[in-house]
Amino acid sequence: MEIDGSSIGKRVGGALYVHQSAMDCLLLEQSRPIAAAAEHVPKGNWNVAKIDLADYRAVSLLNYEDFAEHAFPALRQSHRVDLGTGVVTVRRYQTNPPILHRKELLLAPDAPGRDVYLALTRELERRGLFVDMTRRGRQHAWEAALAEAGIEVRDHRVVASRTTRGSFDDC
Repeated sequence: MEIDGSSIGKRVGGALYVHQSAMDCLLLEQSRPIAAAAEHVPKGNWNVAKIDLADYRAVSLLNYEDFAEHAFPALRQSHRVDLGTGVVTVRRYQTNPPILHRKELLLAPDAPGRDVYLALTRELERRGLFVDMTRRGRQHAWEAALAEAGIEVRDHRVVASRTTRGSFDDC
């Protein structure tokens, strides 16, 4: 399968996010700075790269929870590498971390699980959950939005929340 590297990844503002497993799908001008940044970070400490598309000098290597296990992985740690100076800035996220939505966009089209992730995104879009995402980008706000909608996500599937089910059981 031929993959156009310009269509791989999730674009947010002027940045491109891509999963480590899709690095071979990127254009060389995108993968080279990521590989250079990875030399500044302990091996195994990242699974998503964020690259500034304006100048390719700022690369963040992000360590999210496991994609297969978590429908909306939380960011645990980031290493921002300035390729011009070699300075690495590390941030750890423990309380109310950023949450990754639409994770299928970060993967190659033939990545394992991608169809399941895409189906979940489409179902939540249908339910109107992906509106005002600037406010729902962190764990607490995302969980509150799901609760307000009366749903939970389990095994990458939308189910009625326990609270909602309990109220229906009483009817």
